[in-house]
Amino acid sequence: MAKILFVWELGMGFGHLNRYTDMIHSLIKEKHKVYFAARDVGNAEKAFGKEKVSMLQAPFMPRGVDNPIRVPRTYAHLVHNIGFNNATSLTGRIKAWRQLHDYVKPDLIIYDHSPTAQLAFRDTKSRHVLCGTGFTVPPAKIPMPNMRFWENTNQDALLNTEKKIIDVVNLALNELKLPHLINIADLLNVDAKLLLSFKELDHYQDRGDAEYLGVTIPEDYGESPKWPAGGEHKVFAYLYPFKTLSSLLDTMNKSKISAIIYAPEMQRAAKAKHRSERLMFVEKPRRISEVARQCDFAITNGTHATTAAMLLAGKPLLTLPQNLERLLVSRRVRELGAGLVAPQLKPEGMAAKFNALMTNGEFKVKAQEFAAKYASFNRKDQLQRIMEILDNTLAA
Repeated sequence: MAKILFVWELGMGFGHLNRYTDMIHSLIKEKHKVYFAARDVGNAEKAFGKEKVSMLQAPFMPRGVDNPIRVPRTYAHLVHNIGFNNATSLTGRIKAWRQLHDYVKPDLIIYDHSPTAQLAFRDTKSRHVLCGTGFTVPPAKIPMPNMRFWENTNQDALLNTEKKIIDVVNLALNELKLPHLINIADLLNVDAKLLLSFKELDHYQDRGDAEYLGVTIPEDYGESPKWPAGGEHKVFAYLYPFKTLSSLLDTMNKSKISAIIYAPEMQRAAKAKHRSERLMFVEKPRRISEVARQCDFAITNGTHATTAAMLLAGKPLLTLPQNLERLLVSRRVRELGAGLVAPQLKPEGMAAKFNALMTNGEFKVKAQEFAAKYASFNRKDQLQRIMEILDNTLAA
């Protein structure tokens, strides 16, 4: 029996949790002791409360840094923006992570978007596994690669920024008498990686050789969909608030569609304003595998798992990204020809692209090509491969 510690430091939502339900169940079935240090312990309890998981609160930066890099381009920029630019603050979080490590004494650590934990645990005797999407499991290169690949970036400038970050990080490590970090890519030096994506949805275009394990789509999470009547197209929308969302909803109300809209952070008054016989707002998640099979297309903010679920079912998407991570997913969908992206969120742009999805069947054809390519993908085989990697890592 091994002690296994999952850690989750950055990001929000159930995407950082649902991908681990099968994995945790299998590890417990194999008699391992599982701990989960979660950024949001409430959501972690919802996801794993029925399992014998020891829940812990993960240390994390509760607010933004004073001098963020406004247009982050690399993983180095991302860690700068979560506190790698302040030696005192970073020292405190490294201490907290190491105290958590001393409490658990794990044999294996599985990191989900947890760069501070990766930094804190580098010299420990535990085995280390990076797990997540391409965005959270970046390729280890010097300097870290430019995610905004459509923009020219000076490599010397990227290296210079990394050096400044490394200098701050090493001040914190020196204070704690821990080994210095040589470069940001050192954070990614682990025993194994679980890349839960498909090549076509990788946030990085230049990763090189990698084993893509596919996206974990929960089949039993959420309620079955019940569509409103009267529309010619069934549309599923999973959206977070943005300034022009009202314009999009007006467009949807004027169209001949039946829509289920899951907008967990949208104000009730706004939902009431736009609710109609054919636009149904739901307060609880819908079972995404069923939704994907039944809808004609989806509108999302470019979330990775929902995008994968739609494409696996052969359904196109309109994506409305609000951050770099989701913009990258959205651009990959557009490159596939399986959907459209409206990154500027302008009302006229969203309306035109929404109508294009209803009238141009080529988007569906391309989505179905993706579905056909991965028709044999299934959770059972995926889990078997994941468990094989974890078992081999523990045994090494």
